[in-house]
Parts: sequence; C-alpha cells; structure tokens
Amino acid sequence: MLPSTFSGAGIVTLYTAFLSARHLYDLLPSDLTLLALVGVAGLSIVLGWFYGPFLAAVGVIGALVSPFVVGGSSDAPHLLFYYFALIVVMALAIDAIRRWAWVSVLALIGGFFATWMLLISGAEAVHALVFGFIASVAATAIPVLRIWPNHQGSMLTDVIHRLRGK
Repeated sequence: MLPSTFSGAGIVTLYTAFLSARHLYDLLPSDLTLLALVGVAGLSIVLGWFYGPFLAAVGVIGALVSPFVVGGSSDAPHLLFYYFALIVVMALAIDAIRRWAWVSVLALIGGFFATWMLLISGAEAVHALVFGFIASVAATAIPVLRIWPNHQGSMLTDVIHRLRGK
C-alpha cells in the first residue's frame, strides 16, 4: 500500500501544481493547462495498472473533472464528448485487464454525468448521442473482451419467437 499512497500523493500534487499555475499565478493558458491535466490523468491511469485501484480512480476522476476545473471557452466544445468517450474506454480497458468492475462503473457514471453537464451548457446533442453509442458498445464488449456478448440466459428475440409460436 505504501507505493500506492506515495504515488497518489504525487499525482494529487501534480494536479494541484498545474491548477495553481493556471488559477493563482496565471502562468499557463487554459488549453495548455487542460493538456497537462490530461497528461497527469493518463500517467495516474497507467500507474494504477501497476500500483492499485486508487491511482486508477484518481486518474479517471481527474480526467473527467479536468475540463470543468480549467475553465475558459472553446470554439469546439463537441470534442469534449469524444474525450469523455476515450476516458470511458480507457477505464473499461482497466476493468478488462485487472477485473476492477467499480472502475468501469465510476467511468460510466462520471462520463454520462460530464456529458449531461455539457448538454445543459448548450453543446450539440448529436455528439452526446455518439458518446452514448460509443459508451454503450464499449461497456458491452470491452470488459468481457468479446465483440459479440456471450451472457447467460435467453435473448429477447428467443422470448418473442416463443410467445408468437403459442
């Protein structure tokens, strides 16, 4: 647990350093700050694969919150929907490799919440639908590592065929 604790403290320190450089001292522009925070989130997700689920959770939460914490405005806010889809896919890949299902739940809830926040701020709904499609397909296929799901039980089409045959 000690390496995970020290790594988590380092990741939180990096987040704090970039955010204070942006908000307190105005040293970084908003786009460079977002890029730095995304890099820190990616680093913590990769460290989470090696050192434990706490770092993976810090990375996923940090990646989802970063666009809202940095502030500023954008000419293309619809690109954030695809960014959130990438974060969800990365978290689902962590679940597929390490079998931490709660990381998938955290990413899906956080991704859909962030998408909702973008929608109520006036972003285009078409891109939110694409995010929903990507997240749904990824949540079905990635954790079980199959393109076609192989879940137990009857499919809905089998039930409909049985009911129509009676």
